[in-house]
Amino acid sequence: MSAEKIKEIEAEMQAKIERENELRAAASQDYSIEFLDADKAMEHILPLLLGFIIAAGASYILYYCASLPSSKSYYSKLKKSGFNPSLSTILQVSILGYFVLTPASWVIYVKHDGFTWPVLAWVIHMVVAPLWSPSLFMLRELSLAFLMTMISTASLMYTTYSFAEDVHMAAYIAMPIVGWNVALTVLCGQLWYNNEMKEMLGMQTGSRKRRGGGRRKIG
Repeated sequence: MSAEKIKEIEAEMQAKIERENELRAAASQDYSIEFLDADKAMEHILPLLLGFIIAAGASYILYYCASLPSSKSYYSKLKKSGFNPSLSTILQVSILGYFVLTPASWVIYVKHDGFTWPVLAWVIHMVVAPLWSPSLFMLRELSLAFLMTMISTASLMYTTYSFAEDVHMAAYIAMPIVGWNVALTVLCGQLWYNNEMKEMLGMQTGSRKRRGGGRRKIG
């Protein structure tokens, strides 16, 4: 093989290696927040402020309904099992999650210069997430509170999955909040089962026993 042929092969291999490195660098940049500089941040500062206003509104709804004296008394009387944090812990962790998740969603908004499905899922989560509090403490509907936590957790899971395909840092921020929402859903499910579902099942069992006893007497 001639020296010129060897040089051509080496040049092709070098070019191939350079292209692969460029592709890796581009992929890494897609998942990073290198696109977010000071100018880009200032250009989209209003959506960030709006996001924090939404988080503050969700926090107010959550805290107001749960902090009433009647709410605290009602919660203390509910039958609980397994996962059973204090009401103050639930409020503090949930509110912290609202404010931590906001800048993560904002980063996705900035990258795409507007709304995307992950950002819309975050909005749905922020609207639905605090509604378990009025459902539980104002309406006293445990099943509705359980449903609200399931919807908010599902929307947050979709949001986090979408973040992971876009900006890894945003997904890492959201993952602990997903874990907390799953735990909160389990808690509301336990409250619903222990205080409503068991009573319903007991009433049905008692009704069947009475009907069965009545038929035996007639026979």
